[in-house]
Amino acid sequence: MHPKRTHLQIAKTSQTSKEVWVHCPRCNAAAILFPAAEGRRLSCLKCALEKHYEWNGYLTWPKRDPIDPHTGLSLWLKWPCCGQFVWALNPTQLDVLESYVGADLRPSGTFKQGKFVSWQNSTYENRLPSWMKLARNRRSILKAIERIRRDRPLPAQETS
Repeated sequence: MHPKRTHLQIAKTSQTSKEVWVHCPRCNAAAILFPAAEGRRLSCLKCALEKHYEWNGYLTWPKRDPIDPHTGLSLWLKWPCCGQFVWALNPTQLDVLESYVGADLRPSGTFKQGKFVSWQNSTYENRLPSWMKLARNRRSILKAIERIRRDRPLPAQETS
């Protein structure tokens, strides 16, 4: 039997993070943060809360509880796993993560279209933490992704 390969398009981090799914600060349901002038615009899918968050300068990602670094709001698509959290900013990123983790053979990221690109660290896959890339964690991570999909349903949305 041949190993399952991942046929990922190498996704730039900026391409998978345009919209961010978070918990609504009013009703705790799913809300989406969209890029807006000088910050982000929140739109709740349940209570219809609309709120603007201004850009707050330099961003750092927290080590423990995954939050949006612009707003401090808790991410919608997350689940505890292997003493860490499996999380994604949006459904597109969750799909890419599931595809990458589920593959037995993964692209190394060292070569792209025959050209050496090891200096590039802008792909989503290259920025995954080491524990997510370990084969021994594959089953647990895929189970966490399954739980995210089951317990964090994605309501119908209108994107702007």
